Formats: sequence, C-alpha cells, structure tokens
Amino acid sequence: MEVESSLVPQTQTRKQRQHAGPDYVPGALLFGVPALIVLLIVWAINAAAGPAIEKIRFLAAAWSVVSFGLVLICGCVLTPCVAIVGWRVFKTWQAHEHEAATHKENTAIQHEEYKLKQEQARAAHIANTAAINAERAGDNYTITAGRDSISVQVVRTAIQIEQTRIQYAGRAQQQLQQTSQAQQIDRNEKKQIAGPSPTSRDEEMAQKLAQIPAPSKPGILTFSELLDEGIIQAALLVGLICLGYVGGKLRFGTWLNLYSCGVGGVSGSGKTTTVRFLLFQAILAGAKLLMIDPAIHEPKESLAAQFSMFKNIHLMKPCDDDPEKVAKRIRWFMAEYIRRKARGITGPAYIFVLDEFNEIIALLPPELKKELAKLLERIAQSGRKFGLFVMIIGQRWSEQDLGGRPYGSAIRTSLAATLAHRFTDEEQAKKLAGSRKAAECLNLQQGHYFFRDTQGGMSYTITPETVADDGIEIQYMLDALNENTVESSLELTEKAGRPPLSRDTGPISEEAAQAQNGSSEPESNKIYTLARQIVRLQAENVQKPDIMRQVWNVNPGATEAYKQALEEYKTVMRFIAEKMGA
Repeated sequence: MEVESSLVPQTQTRKQRQHAGPDYVPGALLFGVPALIVLLIVWAINAAAGPAIEKIRFLAAAWSVVSFGLVLICGCVLTPCVAIVGWRVFKTWQAHEHEAATHKENTAIQHEEYKLKQEQARAAHIANTAAINAERAGDNYTITAGRDSISVQVVRTAIQIEQTRIQYAGRAQQQLQQTSQAQQIDRNEKKQIAGPSPTSRDEEMAQKLAQIPAPSKPGILTFSELLDEGIIQAALLVGLICLGYVGGKLRFGTWLNLYSCGVGGVSGSGKTTTVRFLLFQAILAGAKLLMIDPAIHEPKESLAAQFSMFKNIHLMKPCDDDPEKVAKRIRWFMAEYIRRKARGITGPAYIFVLDEFNEIIALLPPELKKELAKLLERIAQSGRKFGLFVMIIGQRWSEQDLGGRPYGSAIRTSLAATLAHRFTDEEQAKKLAGSRKAAECLNLQQGHYFFRDTQGGMSYTITPETVADDGIEIQYMLDALNENTVESSLELTEKAGRPPLSRDTGPISEEAAQAQNGSSEPESNKIYTLARQIVRLQAENVQKPDIMRQVWNVNPGATEAYKQALEEYKTVMRFIAEKMGA
C-alpha cells in the first residue's frame, strides 16, 4: 500500500477541468460588461454635463438619485463578476504552474529512464566485446605459447572489460535488487513471526502454554477471575497475552497477532471492554500508552480517563480532540518511529490509542489528516519491528467516516488486524469484518466479536468481562513490580493461588509469603479489599451512608462502631487517592 502516492492530487487534463464543474465566466462577462459600460456613461455625463445639470435644481436632484442608483446597481453586479473572472485567471495560472511542474518532473523521469537504457545498452555492448576479446585471448594464448607477455596483456584487457561490464550492469540492476531485497526482508519477517516451521512453532507455543495453568472451573471467566487463578500472570511471564475465548477455550498470542488494529462496533457493543482487557495486559508487560479520547472530560464514558489513574504508563498526558494537541502527539510518535528506525532499536512497546476516532478525524485539517495517514502507513509497514503499535477505536468505518478521500481508505487498509463487534449497519460491518461475517455482526452479544488477525485468520472471540475497577488491581500489581522487592511481591498473593509477577525472583510460594509476613492476610490486603468494594459501590452511584452500611454494617451516628468505621473509610479513601489516582 502506498499512502503517500494516493494522497498526491492527480494532474487533470484541460478537458477534465472543463467538465469539473459549472463555468461562471461567460455569465460574469454577460452582466459585467454592460454594468461597466453603464458606469462609464454615468461618469462621462457627470464629466461633460455635470455643471449644467447642477444649475437646474430639480434636474440636479433627479440626476443625483438616478446616478447613485445606477452606480450602486452596477457596483453590486460588477464586483462579483470581477471576482469570478479574477478567480478564473488565478486558477488558470495555478493549473498552468502545476502542469509546468508536472511536465518538468516527467521530463526528468524520462531523462533518467533514457540514461538507464543507455547504460543497459552500453553494458550489453561491453559484455559482447568482453566475450569476443576473451575468446581471442584464449586463441592467442594457444598460438603464442612462447610469447607469454602478449597473452597476459590480452587476458588483463579482457578482465578489465569484464569488470567494467559488471559495474555498469550493477547500476542497471540496482533498482531491481533493492525491490527484491525489500521483498526478501518482508518474507523473512513473516517467516520469523511464523517461526522457522509450523512444527517448531507449534512446539514452542506448546511449551509456553504448558506453563500456563488451566482454569479451575468451566465457562467464561472474568478478567478478575483470570488474575485470581494466575492465568494472566503466567502468560505474561512466558511472553504471551490472552486474546480471549475462542471455541470455549482461552486463546493466547502476542501483539504480533495485532500489530496496528482497528476496534469497531456501535456504542454498547463491548469495544471498551475488549480494549481494556488487552491494554491491561499490555501495561502489565511494560508497554507505554499515548492516548487521545474526545470524551476524556466524561470520566464514566472515557477510556482515557479510566487509564489516567495509572502512574508512569503514559508517554504524554491523555488529551481530547483538540487539533493542536492531536498534532503534537502524531508528530511525537512519528519522531519516535524515525529515531528507533535510524538507530535500529526496538525499545519498550509504545501503543498509540485513538478512541472515538470518527470524532478525532472529523476535526483535523487536511494536512494533519495526511500526517496521520502517513504515520499509520509507516507503523503498519515496519513499526512492529521497533516496538510501535497503533489501536484505532471507532463506530463507523466507511471512507467518508475515516476522513474522506484519499485518507479514509488509506487509514482503513493500514490496519493489520480488526476486531468487529456488534453493528447496526451491515455496510459498516463489511468494512471491518468483510462480506461473509457482516450480517452476523448485527446480532453479536456485548463483548463478542470477529477477530481477523495479522495472518488473515478469522475467529469468533469472546472477551472476558473486564470492568474499570479492575484497574485498581492492575495498579496494585504495577506498584509491586516497580518496587521490585520480595515484600512487594508478597502483596500480590492476597488471593489464594495467584502467583505474583516478578522481574527478578519469580513466583513466591504461599508458605514463603506467610513466613516473611507472619500472616496470610497482611494489613495492606485488607485496605486493598476495602478499596475495591468502595470503588465498585461508587461506580454504582451508591452514596457514603449506604457504603458505610454495606461495607461496615453500621448506621451513621455517634456510636463507637460508626466512628471506627469512619476512620477506616477515610484511610481507604486516602489509599485510593494516593495509589490509584482516584
């Protein structure tokens, strides 16, 4: 895909420009010329008979009114006519300049092609000459065996001619070689991703999957339950993420199954749940986010607002759809791509997340749309090699809804993977899920979607229920990882059977946790449990008095039980504010 070439306006012929739209110049001349003549007549009358008319009071007043009216009418007619003619002159000049530049560029290309053909012809001629001379050199060597100096000289000449031929032939084939090398690199990348062979790849994946515990109960587990059973942590420790349920079983993969992806569906279809599920795992694996969300000022509806609670995961502060802020982030991500590519480094995974993409793209000026399309093209082509990914989330996926021509189609085709949730419009669903699955997208349940991965495979996938307050547990785990100590790792064993993530020491047994802490339920775990309960109740708009009743089983009043519960409530709220950014 060549986005940049598609973004360059194509040169129109004179005939195409003539039929590009209505021509107002004849009409402008039809009305403008008589208006100009009338103005000249009024001017001539004023110049020739003005003093005589002024002597006659009645005639002077009448002439003033008539002349003023004529000037006003003619001015109103003449002004747009002049503007139309001037605009046509300007457009004609602009088209002429564009044609001249295009002609110059085409001439240069033709000249280069002519030079290339000349070099090819010269190389062929030299090759033929070299063959003839080499043949003669061999004959001379046979005939004049006693005259070595002459034979050696002939051979040397033949060698020089052959070297020259190789040099010119190399120039003629340089472009073809570069294309072949690029194709070979792409094949090698695909081979590396796919593995040296299906058998070895399957064996490696089987070894990793063997280290991930199976769910302890049937059915679709929630994200929190997957954390409780240590499934997510175990997958991350072997370099995998959970992609969801396929055919009733958990499917695991990596971000190479996603690359740059588009997540689509109507409001309430589960897009946010899916994105939350994937990004929670990404940040646990050390990824950093660059987020744009027009709804960031609505905390309950905004994905970026929910992720603002996390510390040290944002490359820049999440922003709304202000074009200036969006431009700053697009250019920053492009600069990071160029920096990593120039140095040949991968670095930590950076994910550019654009939520409510339809609203974002609608406000961008054409130049910024072009920059965004160019960025997505580059990330799609090679960004994964440098640890850079893009995730676009939107409801509508037609070309017009993605920025119009030529940006919309370029943006959509730059997505290597798509996650199509429920749609209400089959035509919109086709853009993301394809014609075969579009009709089925109309009846998908919340959190269910068709996943087209980077290998082109399509699978019906179910996202484990992932709610916003699961982020509290994620931040809790991140804090423990950042502290990178045994004591902090022990905090992750709050629930039985959950192995903590550790960058150095690995999972710690429950017995070791009890031995070092002296208790199977440390005080910090109690605060964490209370914080989780309170955040869930607040998300349901439960007020403080009812929270006190449900969590501590006390009624507001002056009792000692209520005072003690109130102190605990304040402690938990401080903990939430400090640790979770609430």
